[in-house]
Amino acid sequence: MKASVYFSGLILLAGAGIYLLFSLNGVLMEKEEAGILVIGMITASILGGSFWFYFLEKKKKFSYRRAVLGGAGVVTSAHFLSFYYYIIYMNLCHYFTGGCLDSMGNPPENLLWGLWIALQFTFFSLLFFIGWVTVPSGVLLAMAYLYFRKKAEK
Repeated sequence: MKASVYFSGLILLAGAGIYLLFSLNGVLMEKEEAGILVIGMITASILGGSFWFYFLEKKKKFSYRRAVLGGAGVVTSAHFLSFYYYIIYMNLCHYFTGGCLDSMGNPPENLLWGLWIALQFTFFSLLFFIGWVTVPSGVLLAMAYLYFRKKAEK
């Protein structure tokens, strides 16, 4: 369990570094973009620890194949959950404040339809936007963590 917590923290630190890099360079101009990035960091961190625990630690099979599957699984799942959590956030914000409208000035989509929207956003994000960077990054991070963990155990 200890290694999965460290892996979760490593993902959170990597995400915080990316967030700071974007913030300092002025890339994040909209409040919503910063919000989805923070939600993504937290989601990936929780999923990273969970995937590491269930794929590697619990089974006591520390192989690079499992690390690759875990890293890719974390990134793919985190994309979907981040988009869906953002839809939940927008609905709660709209319900309690009356604000948080979409870019066209409409209220956010309902939560059931939001599942389909999050799935579409995940598909297009992974294929056409930043996913082609994040999936290999997740895989490399998991492989590097496994490499250094194995090296430390020797």
